[in-house]
Amino acid sequence: MRVEYVNLNTSTVTVIFGPERALELLIPAGGWLPKFARALHDHLCLLALIAALGVTARSLFSMP
Repeated sequence: MRVEYVNLNTSTVTVIFGPERALELLIPAGGWLPKFARALHDHLCLLALIAALGVTARSLFSMP
């Protein structure tokens, strides 16, 4: 991958890329629907985890 940086400012300005935050290459990935589906999937997985923990806790603390 080749990344070029061009300073279009006409005055002499020094640009410093600090080591505390690395350079990031942001690429758009998909449209609205795939992102929505991924977020919905993540939320459903979280709800399934919470439900599984609830069922486990109920079976551990139930009176026989």
